[in-house]
Amino acid sequence: MSPQIEFSRRLPLHRLGRDVLTETVEANPQECGALARRMGLPAVANFRCRWRLTPEDKGRVLAEGWLSAEVTQTCVVTAEPFDDLIAEEFALRFVPRAQFVEDDALDLEAIDELPYDGNALDLGEAAAEQLALALPPFPRRAGAALEQSVDVVPSEIEEEEKTRPNPFAALAGRKGNGT
Repeated sequence: MSPQIEFSRRLPLHRLGRDVLTETVEANPQECGALARRMGLPAVANFRCRWRLTPEDKGRVLAEGWLSAEVTQTCVVTAEPFDDLIAEEFALRFVPRAQFVEDDALDLEAIDELPYDGNALDLGEAAAEQLALALPPFPRRAGAALEQSVDVVPSEIEEEEKTRPNPFAALAGRKGNGT
């Protein structure tokens, strides 16, 4: 059984023709709620993606996208929810599954390739995947910061070490007594 796709917007390939096509997809409130659950977010208020699709040879399609979303995230410092705006531009290439080759070598400069089946591209699912990639792994509310972990300055630590007895000196003394 295939997983449920929360935000599917299938574009039939015959609509592409030979020219560049622009298309905008936008999630409705139910889809936003499903996307929030999928991504572990308290909420997704709105989500849209504008696409520029350029047909290439052999059924490949260069896809440039601009997405924006209003999301509620949980701050990793305070554990409080906060609203954030995600805006991202990206490029990927849709490739027919028969031509798709999984490559283990990671080339950070190459355009990501996404396989597709049949005669349609799912622009909604591709946009949702890009949103997931654009989310910060450790979201922090503005102004939230960890307190400094060092409570004293290094010169105070050195002074304390000079006055504190060395625990190994006591053990060394016991070794000489045969214990």
